[in-house]
Amino acid sequence: IDVCDALALSKFIAKFRPSFVVFLAGTKDVDRCELDPHNALKLNYLSVRNYVEACSASGIAPYTVFTSSDYVFNGQSQRPYLETDPTDPLSVYGQSKRDGDLAVLASRARHWVFRSSWVMAAHGQNFLKTMLRLACERDRLQVVADQQGVPTPADWLADMVWQAVQEGHAQGWGGLYHLTPLGQTSWHGYARLILTQAEAMGWPLKVAPDQVQAIATADYPLVAVRPAYILLDCGLLAGLLSLNWPDWQDGVARVVTQLTTLRVSSAH
Repeated sequence: IDVCDALALSKFIAKFRPSFVVFLAGTKDVDRCELDPHNALKLNYLSVRNYVEACSASGIAPYTVFTSSDYVFNGQSQRPYLETDPTDPLSVYGQSKRDGDLAVLASRARHWVFRSSWVMAAHGQNFLKTMLRLACERDRLQVVADQQGVPTPADWLADMVWQAVQEGHAQGWGGLYHLTPLGQTSWHGYARLILTQAEAMGWPLKVAPDQVQAIATADYPLVAVRPAYILLDCGLLAGLLSLNWPDWQDGVARVVTQLTTLRVSSAH
């Protein structure tokens, strides 16, 4: 269903009256959002509002899972952000995700909103895959070193969301939660670990891990402003789930291994 089509979505909800919805529609292209704010608003906020209004019009309040972003914050904190900290997005993307959050949080549905950061996977477009491609194509790499965050593997994120929803459904809790692995790094440190893992797995790199040059944000201007310090405090959710929290490095190793397997398979 086209979630940006309010009438079509309303008819869909009225017909099927879902009891449980995982809402993943949206865009995460930060710079394109800045260039086309109308489209960003449509995909990341209006689609969510359409869903909430369609449920209200049909008189239903389905269990709703919604994923959000660390970019709802301005990155000026001196400590990891709590769920209760005020939002102050620096970009159109961050604003659109914040507005989507608020639409779900204000709805009648029992909801779980999960904010995460720097999501990586063997599929789709993400920083990890870009670094691998560039390191195999170019003779030098420059990566920003003054932005701090936490790389988060999509498969782990999905597993944790499902565990939280099951626990929350059984015990009657829900709400807004932060969800990333342990630790922190810069984009530069992240890139070096990616290439270290790839080098050990036989990737034909033109740039060795220790050859990645650290630069400042000012030296690599982008369309949208990025937060400088964007760590999320996951203590609230960790206190509700009896699960071990992995370090972010574990996810990098797993995704690079998955990509190596895909690369070898495609070569044959």
